[in-house]
Amino acid sequence: MALPVWPSKVEHRPSPASCAPAIFSPPRATQMEGGNTRLRVKPGDPAATSKWGQEMSNGEFAAFSAFYRDLLKNGSLRFSMPVCLDGFTYETRTVQIVAGSLRTAAAPGSGVALSFELKVF
Repeated sequence: MALPVWPSKVEHRPSPASCAPAIFSPPRATQMEGGNTRLRVKPGDPAATSKWGQEMSNGEFAAFSAFYRDLLKNGSLRFSMPVCLDGFTYETRTVQIVAGSLRTAAAPGSGVALSFELKVF
């Protein structure tokens, strides 16, 4: 099954102030009895985290809401979208919205400010 893709009815123009480059997850640390700390790679998919935000029109927000609700099954599925990995360039990657991180607020004028945190694979 192909991954859903960022909705075409929502122009991808993230706000530089609300986006952060992807940061890879640190290893797990275990304190040993001798006082040393052992670092281990976390099992599972190697994922980075990134913050993302954008102001959008009410129509774009309606398209995003349908995408989130119907195609992503309320955010439980992964999808493809352009993400900033280094603070300057964008690359299309597989991502997933972190549970509980989706935020909306009224934007200046008529629109919605949407933000969330992403797992970037």
